[in-house]
Amino acid sequence: MSLQQVRQLFEGPVVIAMAGATPPVPIYVDNQIFTDADAAKEHAIVRVDFGLTTEETLQENHERLRGVVTVEIYTLKGRGPGRAQELATLVAQALNNVNSCGPNPATGAYGRVRAMEGPSFFPLSDSPHYLARLSCGFQAAYN
Repeated sequence: MSLQQVRQLFEGPVVIAMAGATPPVPIYVDNQIFTDADAAKEHAIVRVDFGLTTEETLQENHERLRGVVTVEIYTLKGRGPGRAQELATLVAQALNNVNSCGPNPATGAYGRVRAMEGPSFFPLSDSPHYLARLSCGFQAAYN
């Protein structure tokens, strides 16, 4: 089992979606360092958190990973929710498209997202940003 291959199933489409935005939006993943200069600009953060990693049956455990993908999109405050909604739509489409993909030929890993929550919107009082947050559960396995 490689958690990195499963992470890539969900992080990859989000990174591609943000890179395709006009203008492109820098995106950071778990434990990736970004500078204070980056933090003042529009950006996004994607996290993949794992929950159950095996599922019991009467005879053995199967590697069926479950978890949550969370994407936080930070747009500049004071410009209305339009940009945050635009970017949240790109992320939602990217994650929903995971369900139409077959196993990754290089790794054999495959997954699907479950019901999506959000986007929820938050004007941040201690930051120059407006936050849009989406999250969804996922299931993943290997061929």
